Amino acid sequence: MKIKEIEKRLKIEADSIVPNLKDELMSKLDSYYSPSNDYIVKKKMKRSFISLVFAAALVLFTIIPLFKDAFTPSSIVKVEELNTYVSIDINPSIELEIDKDNKVTSYRPLNKEAMLLLFECELIDLDIKDAVKEIVNLAIEVGYINKDTTDNALMITAINDDEVKENEVSLLIKNAITIYLQEQLLDNRVNVLMSNNDDFKNHAKELGVSVGRYLLITKACDKDQTLTFEQARVLSVKELNELINGFNKEEIDNYHDALKDEFKEFRKEFNETRDLINERIDKIEDILKDLPKIKNKVFLNRVKQKFNNFILENHLDWEFKINDPKDQHEINALKVLLDDYKDLLKKQLDDLQSEFDTKKNDFKKQHHQHK
Repeated sequence: MKIKEIEKRLKIEADSIVPNLKDELMSKLDSYYSPSNDYIVKKKMKRSFISLVFAAALVLFTIIPLFKDAFTPSSIVKVEELNTYVSIDINPSIELEIDKDNKVTSYRPLNKEAMLLLFECELIDLDIKDAVKEIVNLAIEVGYINKDTTDNALMITAINDDEVKENEVSLLIKNAITIYLQEQLLDNRVNVLMSNNDDFKNHAKELGVSVGRYLLITKACDKDQTLTFEQARVLSVKELNELINGFNKEEIDNYHDALKDEFKEFRKEFNETRDLINERIDKIEDILKDLPKIKNKVFLNRVKQKFNNFILENHLDWEFKINDPKDQHEINALKVLLDDYKDLLKKQLDDLQSEFDTKKNDFKKQHHQHK
C-alpha cells in the first residue's frame, strides 16, 4: 500500500477514534469513574469440595509457610506487574516499560502519531527521566507540542502494583519534566498532568489498586462502556493500553514500513558514510597501537606498510618519515598526525549525525503537517 493511501486511511480513522487530548485529560480531573456493581459471578462450590480444599490448604500452610498468601480465596486473580510501566499521552500515546533501576527495557507506539514520533528513535537502556525528556523534545521538534500556544497537554502515568515504587517513579519523572520545561522556557506552555495527585490516590485506595492502574482502568471503562471495573482490573497494563487506544498493530506496522521505505535512501547514504568514517578510524587506531612496538626493522616495516596502504586508500598526501626504529621524534610526530586526523574524523561523525537528525526531524514534520 502506498504511503499516501495509508496516511489517508489513518487520518480518517484517527479523526474518529482519537479525541482532543486536552479536553479528555482535563475532563478526567473533574470526574471519576464509579465502578459498576456488576461483578464477575463466581460459581458456588459444593460443601465437600470446599472442605477438601480447606484441608489441603491447611496441610500446605503447615508444611510450606512460604506459600501462605497464595491461597487467599478470590473470584479475581489480580495481574501483578513486576516492572513499572509509564504511559505518556500527548496524542501521540506511548507505553514504556522500565526495570527496577528505572532503565527502559521496552517501549511501543500505541497509535500512528506515536509511530511517526518514535520513527528512527532508540530509547532502550535510557534512564526513564532521559527517555521522557527525549519524547517531549521530539514532540516539540515535530510539532505535537506547539511552543506558540498554551493549550499543550501532557499526561504521564506510572503503573506498578508496588505503590511505593509507583510513587517513586512518578516523582522522578515529574521533577525531571518540570526542570526540562523550565530550561526550554515552556513551563507556562505545557500543562503537565501526573497520576500521583491526592484525588486519584483516594479513589485508588478505596478500590484496592495502585493509582496508575486505577487511571488506566478508568480510561478503559470509559472507552468500553460494557467493561466492568472488576473485569478491567485483571487485565495487564499492555491490554488496558491497547483497549484505551484502539491499538491496531498491523496498521501501525504498515505505517512504519511505509515511513521506512520512504526514508530508506537517506538512511542508506548515512550508514554508508558512517561506516566508511568508522573504518578509517579503526585503521588509524590499528597503526597507533603498533607505534610503541617499533623496536626493530620488522615492526618498522609492518607499520610502514599499514601507513602507506592507509594513505593510498584515502588519497592523503602524507609521507612516512621513520627510517630508524630509534627515531622517537619521528614516531611521536606520526602519532600526533594520526591522533589529529582521528579527531577530525570523529568530528565528521558528529556532523554527520547532526545532519541525519535534522533530516529525520524535517521528514517527521512534513508527515505531521500533511496528516
